[in-house]
Amino acid sequence: MPYSSKPVESKKPPQAGDLFSKALRSIKAHPVAIGLSLIFALYFITRLAGLKGVPYFCDEGVYIRWAQQALFEHRWLGCLIDGKPPLHIWAIMPFLKIFDDPLVAGRVSSVFAGAFTTAGIFLLGRELKDSRFGLLSAFFYVICPYALWKDRLALAESLLLTFTVFAVFFTVKAVKSENYLYLAGTGVSTYLALMTKGTAFYLFLILPFAYVLSSPSNREETRAHPLLRWAVAIGVCLVAAYGAYSLLRIKLDFGLLVDVSSTRTLTFSRIITDPFAFFPGNADSILRNSFNLMTPVLFITCFAGLLAGLIRKWRPAILLALWFLVVWLVVGVTSLHPYPRFYLGMLPPLLLGASYAVTELAGRAREHGRKNEDRAAVLIAACVIVLLAAITVPAGIKTARVITNPAGAGLPDMIKSQYIDNWSAGWGLDQTVKYLERRAVKQKITVAADDGFFPGFALATYFFDNPNIDYSVYNKDAGLPPELLLAAKERPTYLVLNDYTVLPDDLPAALVKKFKKPEGKYLFLVRLRSDSR
Repeated sequence: MPYSSKPVESKKPPQAGDLFSKALRSIKAHPVAIGLSLIFALYFITRLAGLKGVPYFCDEGVYIRWAQQALFEHRWLGCLIDGKPPLHIWAIMPFLKIFDDPLVAGRVSSVFAGAFTTAGIFLLGRELKDSRFGLLSAFFYVICPYALWKDRLALAESLLLTFTVFAVFFTVKAVKSENYLYLAGTGVSTYLALMTKGTAFYLFLILPFAYVLSSPSNREETRAHPLLRWAVAIGVCLVAAYGAYSLLRIKLDFGLLVDVSSTRTLTFSRIITDPFAFFPGNADSILRNSFNLMTPVLFITCFAGLLAGLIRKWRPAILLALWFLVVWLVVGVTSLHPYPRFYLGMLPPLLLGASYAVTELAGRAREHGRKNEDRAAVLIAACVIVLLAAITVPAGIKTARVITNPAGAGLPDMIKSQYIDNWSAGWGLDQTVKYLERRAVKQKITVAADDGFFPGFALATYFFDNPNIDYSVYNKDAGLPPELLLAAKERPTYLVLNDYTVLPDDLPAALVKKFKKPEGKYLFLVRLRSDSR
């Protein structure tokens, strides 16, 4: 080997300044990718942290149990008996294979649906304006407590919002590119939305309005009847989506989709005869709850942005305003019980409106800066910073409270009563399950719930495949079944009693554990005495 007289240069370790400069160059080279990475990191941190902090909600138990029946018993359309389309149930199934805890599996499925919604809002915002607008819209979605709340529960509305956003995105893409092949994506998204929940029918009223985004060249006389062409194209797309959805009619239980929905929404004949029977109260409730869940500054900024867009003749503002109004009116007119999750569909246009307000202010600051009007530029830039802080800080605080202490998060009464205070909230259910599973490790036990709906379904999601737990439900109004008294003589027999103030005096049982709900009632776990008659 030839000898070299050149001294070997030792490599110096990278300096902090060099690393910072390299990172800064990387951010400048790939700002959208870096922004999206940070947004999704924040998304998964906020959605997965303390995922079981909100107690098991009654409807979650129903959905998750149906998913188990579809996965393990091949009852793919069992949810039709309660008037529910099956896609949300099917979406939970893969996660049941991954997670041992069925509640975690159900909620993680919603977390992933919300991640796609975040991506969809970014894509829609980019299509309506630019990438910065899309990034800010996605960021607002991530920090919005309303979005956070629904992304962490195993309910159908999270998946429905995903397909709603993508249906609008593909429609906007088709209009702006003048390539109606994109409507295939609209049709598929609309079909999937219908297969998730019947509320998706509001898309049939929203999507045609995307025509307002068509370019002037698409309206020239040289193009034959552009509005008619659009009407035919979007009509074929929506009819195809509904036709595919109607294949569920092959199942005899399809009729229950209509029968059961009539217990939750006004029938068409009732709407025709008295269209505003529930609207005033519902419309007020929707706005008040949204004001709370979105936090006041973000809520006001949303409407300010939409109004500013309309005044400045920004055409997407017309579509966004109509999108909001359609959901608000449809839910307000038709709903017998306007729970906040029912009108989630109006959240994306509002957040896009807030992004418009902020980006327009920022644009004004840049414009004044280019004109060397430094004083005005600094003043407007300061307003942008103050507005972002006024949006982000309260939203962040409320988000942290929802994650760490949902009972003290200042949620609307309609949510608090359902998920936190009343019989439908499963305080103590997790501890009860763990206690009973430990007792069943080496011996067979009997467990019964006094309400088939809740906690009946919720407990079934844990016990259905445990050979050492003989699980059943009974009607508490009919009294204690004799077979449970007989079982108590042969093996440990436990009852789970939900929403009691005190234990019934005539119950032949010993208290094992009790779990207090915020409003003063309890979930009791008791053991039947072996000498009971």
